[in-house]
Amino acid sequence: MTETKDIKSKDTDIREISLEPGIYDLTLSIREYIQNSIPIPDEELNVLRTFDSEYSFEQDIQKRGREVILSELDEALKYFDFEEAKLAAQEGTKMAQIINPDIPIKPFPIVFLFIPHRGDAKSLYGQGCGINIVVLKNKRFGEEPPREKFVSFTAHEAVHTFLRQLGKQPKRGHRTWQKVAWDFMWEEGLATYVEPTHYLPHDAVESDGAFWVNIINRWFKSQSEEEAQEIFEEIKGRPSFQIWYDYMYYNRPRPNDLKLSNENFLTLLRKRNGIGYHVGSYLWKKQLEEAKQGGKALKDLVMDGSDQMETWMRE
Repeated sequence: MTETKDIKSKDTDIREISLEPGIYDLTLSIREYIQNSIPIPDEELNVLRTFDSEYSFEQDIQKRGREVILSELDEALKYFDFEEAKLAAQEGTKMAQIINPDIPIKPFPIVFLFIPHRGDAKSLYGQGCGINIVVLKNKRFGEEPPREKFVSFTAHEAVHTFLRQLGKQPKRGHRTWQKVAWDFMWEEGLATYVEPTHYLPHDAVESDGAFWVNIINRWFKSQSEEEAQEIFEEIKGRPSFQIWYDYMYYNRPRPNDLKLSNENFLTLLRKRNGIGYHVGSYLWKKQLEEAKQGGKALKDLVMDGSDQMETWMRE
């Protein structure tokens, strides 16, 4: 729905990470803390808080019990081979170089960690790559072998890190709701395009990209609750939405009512590998086909920055 006021992104509170470039296994110190209450080193704790500022091992232990969390970690560790993970991370990082082959990616920290029920991988606000090994025991994150998951996660997050190095990561802070959506689809769409494997709903949503572009444009132009409700009804009945929702919210019933707000619409685009990742990838593929005809390469589109998305959404 139309609303032009600026909003302040939660991403503005960026924590500085001082780890040297390299590949780290934080699961060892995490296990020592869970099992024996040995404190996690300060910089490793900073990485964990940067990965997820709301999670606390101490509170989780008090709530669910030490043995429960330890058993979850041990189950994930059955599938985790750090030497294999290092090779996968190196391969994934090389894949991100494609967005600008002329400027080498500067080395950055890649961290393997464990935080139960808190997502798969993050770029640590463009400072590196954090990969949660919890994905290894959860089939919702795909059926690929651990190595393939790590390659893809690293490639995706390395794109974010490289964009920051290039000075092309969209600026956080005060933006309109629409600008937040455009920036998100530009950046996450690029990272999704580069990653070699995807979550199961990707192909269904990406192949339905034209529908979703139309829906997103209509939402931000809608002037009334009646128009917005019509849009939500179309979304709920769309097969690509149903495939995505059933996969990403596998243990929850489909929503009977999607609440009318720009914030909730952005949640649909952004959260749980949201619709915006796949629509963004669709738009990058479309633009790359057109760029090739004009003699432009992927790096040219990357260096032109995220302001292009407004034009891409109109075409």
